[in-house]
Amino acid sequence: MNVVAGSLPGVLIFEPPSFPDTRGMFRELYRAPRYADAGLTEPFVQDNLSRSVRHTLRGLHLQNPGAHGKLVMVLEGAVYDVAVDVRRESPTFACWEGFELNAENGRQAYLPPGFAHGFLVLSDSALGGARGTRRGEAVAQIADGVVVDDRDGDPRHGFDVGREQTLARPASTLS
Repeated sequence: MNVVAGSLPGVLIFEPPSFPDTRGMFRELYRAPRYADAGLTEPFVQDNLSRSVRHTLRGLHLQNPGAHGKLVMVLEGAVYDVAVDVRRESPTFACWEGFELNAENGRQAYLPPGFAHGFLVLSDSALGGARGTRRGEAVAQIADGVVVDDRDGDPRHGFDVGREQTLARPASTLS
């Protein structure tokens, strides 16, 4: 498996191999020793799944309190995924990086504790998965103070926030 360091400290991109044949394709999504070889030794304790339609913006999610690592992937469709360093003591505080994750390339992104996460759906729909190193509560994942369309500062996610988008709200706010 190929592992690429992101531009922010601790962000990793995993590229698991795919094995296509006449029946379709096989890809191993997770095997703990391979991730441990890349430095991820804290166990994942929660798996989450989300399905979203085109132009849905989910995030930015952060954990306050209870920061944890997150491994994100796309099983169907494509998203533009963003990691934002929200650790105030970090030299890269408020810096961000983005990358496309899709079912074809099979890439997975690891975001270390202290990073906010969000994505914009690029395809008609997307099925995404996330593994967390700590149990997350929806209420604790609201991104207080993060404004994604703030024209005076970053992050702007690298997409046109002026077009119509579907904003995803935490499940706890839905009736």
